[in-house]
Amino acid sequence: MSQTAQNPWYALRFPSQDFQKVVLFLNQNGVACFAPVSFIVENNVTKREQVLPGHIFVHESLERLDEVKREYDGDKLKYIMNPSSGKQVQFDDHTMQCFIKVAEQHHEGISFLDARREINVKHGPMVRVVSDGPFKGVEGEYLRVRSNRCVVVRLGGLVTVATGFIKPDEVEQL
Repeated sequence: MSQTAQNPWYALRFPSQDFQKVVLFLNQNGVACFAPVSFIVENNVTKREQVLPGHIFVHESLERLDEVKREYDGDKLKYIMNPSSGKQVQFDDHTMQCFIKVAEQHHEGISFLDARREINVKHGPMVRVVSDGPFKGVEGEYLRVRSNRCVVVRLGGLVTVATGFIKPDEVEQL
């Protein structure tokens, strides 16, 4: 793939019914992408559900992304823009890797929170998970979510993911 560690991750939006088509198109064009999904168990059947329908995170240079967007069906792939700066929303590689590490876990304690509704949410100290396990190395805020102490990774005003319960002795403050 052509992405490098210095390329940021960008957030794109598209018509939500195009999800499979967009993922296939990006993969065929060598663009690394990630779309968070949650796992829902109903009647002993596990279903995957998009956390942010019509949104995907892509890891590629801005120039290459502009080229790929032009090749896609019309003008359906659009950057999510930061309203205060007018620039594309982007995330550094380390934050995205922490987010992906938590979001990809098929674990009961994982919860996705709507970041747009978290206006009055408290912020906690920044920590790193040091205990062995699926969250080792994840960095984020240490705070209570639904009465459990969790490590929370936020992606701007788009989405927030929280780990399952993490004991205080399993984290180190940054």
